[in-house]
Amino acid sequence: MTASLRPAVFLDRDGTILRLVDYLADPRQVALCPGAREGLTALRAAGFFLVVVSNQSGIARGYLSESQRLAVSRRMEELLGSAAALDLLLHCPHHPQGAIAELAHECACRKPKTGMIAQALRALPIDPQASYLVGDSPVDIECGRRAGLRTVQVATGYGGRVTDPHRYDFPLPVPTAHAVDLGAAASWILVDAKAGADGADRGEAR
Repeated sequence: MTASLRPAVFLDRDGTILRLVDYLADPRQVALCPGAREGLTALRAAGFFLVVVSNQSGIARGYLSESQRLAVSRRMEELLGSAAALDLLLHCPHHPQGAIAELAHECACRKPKTGMIAQALRALPIDPQASYLVGDSPVDIECGRRAGLRTVQVATGYGGRVTDPHRYDFPLPVPTAHAVDLGAAASWILVDAKAGADGADRGEAR
């Protein structure tokens, strides 16, 4: 890791940090996934940047407004508290079949594309070679893979469950590791990062 750079953990929001609610628009429905606060607190204390990268196609579809998304984000940050504070929250509001014309197009930021990660690398002094992505879906893991990150798939949210593999336009990716929740993912990342720094073998989360 370059001395002036720090590692980051890129995080999906819904199903990873927050309990899964389709097109979450009401801050009263915001609830943390098990282990989220504890995991983010541990990662932040270890010096990782914490960056949310979230597809929010509900905005393009007309299911929620930008102000509603902001209200949800504020409530999430309240629940996390200062010890688990997020450094950057990025979202993609686009969808090719959206109902709002200016948002209904292909973009470079919608996961599994890596535009949000590229944006974070421009905004913060992140060392991508020492960074990770944690998410609950194949789309998250494929995004991390394309960005050259080590990836952890959590069992919360979609938990990597795939009912129709043909819905994806990419081969289903294999994460670097699996973890029951974000707390367990953080524990694995801390061990894996130390092993990487020490040049040791790097295993899989349990």
